[in-house]
Amino acid sequence: MKSVLVTGKDIEDRYLDELRAVGLQVTNPKDHLQEAELIEALRGKQGYLLAGLERATESVIRAASDLELIAFLGVGYQSFVAYEVATELGIAITNTPGAMVTSVAEITVGHLIGLRRRITFLSNEAKRGHGVEQKSTDLAGQTVGIIGMGAIGSRVARMLSQGLGMRVIYASRTAKPGIESELHARQVSLDELLRSADVVSLHVPVTPETTALLGKRELGLLKPSALIVNTARAELIDGHALYSALSEGQIAGAAFDGYYVEPLPQPKDDPYRLLSLGDERFLITPHIASLTEDSWNRMTEMAIGSIKSFFATGDDAHVVNPAYQTRGRRAVGRTRV
Repeated sequence: MKSVLVTGKDIEDRYLDELRAVGLQVTNPKDHLQEAELIEALRGKQGYLLAGLERATESVIRAASDLELIAFLGVGYQSFVAYEVATELGIAITNTPGAMVTSVAEITVGHLIGLRRRITFLSNEAKRGHGVEQKSTDLAGQTVGIIGMGAIGSRVARMLSQGLGMRVIYASRTAKPGIESELHARQVSLDELLRSADVVSLHVPVTPETTALLGKRELGLLKPSALIVNTARAELIDGHALYSALSEGQIAGAAFDGYYVEPLPQPKDDPYRLLSLGDERFLITPHIASLTEDSWNRMTEMAIGSIKSFFATGDDAHVVNPAYQTRGRRAVGRTRV
């Protein structure tokens, strides 16, 4: 019998029962697992549904000698799974593309409006009895620069263009003629985007090429009135450079979903000092962009489906590292449940 480790405290029993119904043995510790605990929990496990905050590091994966599949709940597995090591050892990785598009796009727009209108800052001031009156500017007629025009970037572009009347420019590895035609959007270089945009919204995965994509030089290209919304991964922006740009008034504000350190540290322990900035400069939510009941159910259903498919057929449509089939020994001789 194949055995599957399911992490994360929010996976409902009905989904675990689906796995048991096809003959899989399921273990679901509710607590967050540290690296040593994860290594121990993966002993004798062929499947691993990564739905918590733990990392499948190189040490974890090399120690998991029976592991055949890592099903990641979400899209951005790159920060959570040692991809190359898993592929080298013949371990398949799946993710759940498309399940969180609406949820992430909605919170992106929410962050932008909250930042531009200083909603959190003014709310906190009002609760303290300070009737601060500050003018801001409308988003309508301004330019949003989308970095990464994939599914989420495209949805954000539509919301901001069709809903708020913003002009759209974008930087992407490939042209998106459909979006250009639909929204009168224009593809530009990254530097041109940064110089022209009133708002920059990031929607690319973290890779060696995109880590610190926006550093001191890039942030220096932005207008002093520009805002950055990053609901992808914090690592896309150099944290020290961002702190300097915000604290020195080089840009007007930034909003993140998720941070460089998770769980979030206390401001005094923050190596980037961003958490010490006021709400009028820096807003943050704790990596919850995809955490709506709707998106969570869609992601869970997709991940459970991938596990069932993989152990029934030896493959799945959502495998992100197809090279696992030829590079490792664990894929050879796989049997069905």
